[in-house]
Amino acid sequence: MDKRLLVSVFAVSTLLAICFPYAANHMFHYLAVLFKEDIDVAICILSSRDHFEHRDAIRETWLSNLRSDTILGYSVKAWFMVGETCCTLPMEDRLDEYDCHPWNPEPRNDSKDVAVFSGASGKDPDHVVDLVASRLAVKVLHPVVLKRIGILAGYGDSVTVTLWNGLTDEELITVSFSEKDRGIEYHGYRYQAIQPMILPKGFECELATNQSAPNPRHAGETGLRGAERIATNDEGVLLVQKLNDDRTNVEESTSSISVVSIMFAVNDVDQLNTHIENRYERQRLWQDKMAQDEEKLKEESAIHGDVVSVGVLDVYRNLPQKLLQCHQWISDHFNVKYVLKTDDDCFVDIQNILSSLKKIENRTKVWWGSFRDEWLVERYGKWKERSFASSVFSKFACGSGSVVFEDLHQWLATNSDYLHAFEGEDVAMGIWLAAINPSYIQDSNWKCDKTCTTGLYTLPELTPQEMRRHWRNKINCDDPCKTC
Repeated sequence: MDKRLLVSVFAVSTLLAICFPYAANHMFHYLAVLFKEDIDVAICILSSRDHFEHRDAIRETWLSNLRSDTILGYSVKAWFMVGETCCTLPMEDRLDEYDCHPWNPEPRNDSKDVAVFSGASGKDPDHVVDLVASRLAVKVLHPVVLKRIGILAGYGDSVTVTLWNGLTDEELITVSFSEKDRGIEYHGYRYQAIQPMILPKGFECELATNQSAPNPRHAGETGLRGAERIATNDEGVLLVQKLNDDRTNVEESTSSISVVSIMFAVNDVDQLNTHIENRYERQRLWQDKMAQDEEKLKEESAIHGDVVSVGVLDVYRNLPQKLLQCHQWISDHFNVKYVLKTDDDCFVDIQNILSSLKKIENRTKVWWGSFRDEWLVERYGKWKERSFASSVFSKFACGSGSVVFEDLHQWLATNSDYLHAFEGEDVAMGIWLAAINPSYIQDSNWKCDKTCTTGLYTLPELTPQEMRRHWRNKINCDDPCKTC
């Protein structure tokens, strides 16, 4: 920009700031856009803070191409996006390895039977129940022995309760309650005994009745009074969540009663107590690791200049927020035509991508990737999603890589503060963009698994060693899938 023009713009902006603050805001926004660098392709690489080897492998391999000013006529820049802070809890002391909620079980002296829910405090006429939940999700944090399955007393006769494996949806146990066999009542629930079953650490299951839960407003018609006080009593070895009929989580702020319950005993009490006793030593070691990683990350960032810390806690469940902040950061600093998202365990063939991009450029609202359509929503495991009520996801691109064109990128950046953060970034992207009906370009060269084929754009789930091997193949044979 001409120096005289710069001086004039600055003088006008200063005058506006003094006399007309509102107009000045618009002028300063214009200036910010004016001075942003123009690049064609921005690459957002989602990375974990401690994935030093993965980032080094990428820099030594496919990212080394970016040392040129342009590739096939495109200017390209890439950044690793990491969370600004890490979880301060050791992995063994979290409810879930993908999140950062503390697990604090209490020491035990015996393995007596425990009921998940207890209504022993009876009824409170001032207590109002908003929801009666007929489904229950359970995750085992320490091994337990399942002994009985229960139903809320007064729920009715001729009802069954079934226990499913959450990950496989396999039916494990079904118990029946009838007028003749009502079970044994205990603290507001009736229980039927089962063959004792050990549930291992990490096991996830779901209990549900064969009847929909009644509306609390009509609870009196079914013998359920809205004033029941039902408290969790699981001794910290189970993570219990009441579910709606669509299998989404009942909000914690909702006053609710669970229709179903289980009775269990803690298995291997000594092991649990040993885990609790070693908590402080684990914390000390974890703090040492955090400090080492912080210093290492600062050094890495200073050397390479390609690590961007965005304002999220660096755990798996926060990847959707990390992705949104990636778009926001790029938009704040650059004018870009295309944004490519990938992960730090993916091989990316930039030349192939840019060569194909030439055939589809100059279009609008384009999302280019390999898409999954009518994909069933998973409620358990690493990819669980309990805040999306539909049984299938909106169309989404698999996570190894995809490209959004400028208008979609700007929409994501502008609306990033208002978009709901679902559990996984790939499905979240599909839900977000479905609202504006993008133009999907399906291309199977964006690989969804490790099947290596000639002409691929990306290859996911690689170790640093595998990344280097595919790069050697690319250099020596012009094909990452071939060995010369």
